[in-house]
Amino acid sequence: MSGVRTRAMMMLMATAVVMTTACDDRARQEGEEGNVQFFYLPADNSTEFDRPLAVGSGMLLYLEGIDDRQVDRVVEMKVEPEGIFEVSVSREYPHAVVLSGQSAGTARLSVEVEGGGERFSDATTFKVADVARAELAHICGSTANAAYLVGTPVTLDFRRYSSGGDMLVGSTRSCGLELSPEEVSGRGRCDEAGFHLSPFTQPGAVLVESMIAPHSGSRSELGVQVITPDVLDFDTAEGRLREGLTDELVLRPITRPPHGDIWPVCNNLWMNVEVLTPETCLGPDGSVNFDVEPSDENTVSLKGEAPGVCEISVILPQLNDYEWIFDAVVDPR
Repeated sequence: MSGVRTRAMMMLMATAVVMTTACDDRARQEGEEGNVQFFYLPADNSTEFDRPLAVGSGMLLYLEGIDDRQVDRVVEMKVEPEGIFEVSVSREYPHAVVLSGQSAGTARLSVEVEGGGERFSDATTFKVADVARAELAHICGSTANAAYLVGTPVTLDFRRYSSGGDMLVGSTRSCGLELSPEEVSGRGRCDEAGFHLSPFTQPGAVLVESMIAPHSGSRSELGVQVITPDVLDFDTAEGRLREGLTDELVLRPITRPPHGDIWPVCNNLWMNVEVLTPETCLGPDGSVNFDVEPSDENTVSLKGEAPGVCEISVILPQLNDYEWIFDAVVDPR
């Protein structure tokens, strides 16, 4: 199993703060006339601009002036040829437009914008492609079944491809996935980062089936088990500690369903860590008590102080302060 890799941030929910501070993480393209830079914020943090937009999906495309030019609003738009994608001005961001893929092909988007007391124009091209194949997997392992804590969002690793093998981008609710039982059908949204489901309020089993041909031997269905915290457990900590060095221990949450199999739990957890053996190990900054945030992906950093056994207590404050004890050998350097 690999560590949980959270690839969150819905493309259509990007904020102005991200837009101005994450310049190196944008997928961007300078316009044909050199007046406007077109960019979007891929949900998978890619910087590749020319991936095709999936038919039936949408994306938010920002426009900014190059050099001293400023874009305050989009005045006019034109797509040639028509029918490849639709375009409209964003209601939330007047310096952005919304693209909606209609049919496979390539079209040119021309825009006239206003800003800084002047009007100027520019253009760029976009590809749109049909979804031909898809990959479907749990983000924390290669197994067909995995568990998720009740009350937390569920994200599955879901990628769409064109017949030519290009990975497709865009956000939509028409993902080509079917959920059962019937009361959970119709939920979820997909983008280039995966298939996203809002938190389930009750434990239970959900089957996710792909109606799209599998890509490169991918699974066509997955089992999702929504669990309560009382059935959460952990596998043995993975990692090596060495004297005088800061290393990582990976804590892999698991659950044991009634039939006896061990399933990975695809959640990044907030952890309060207490070092119980400060003579052999400490936190990376020399502390005995520290927090591990969900963005750390269930990975605890520890510095080996002396050979022996390092023992830590891990409490999950968001899960009724459940506690686990882990140990690892500190090897001499």
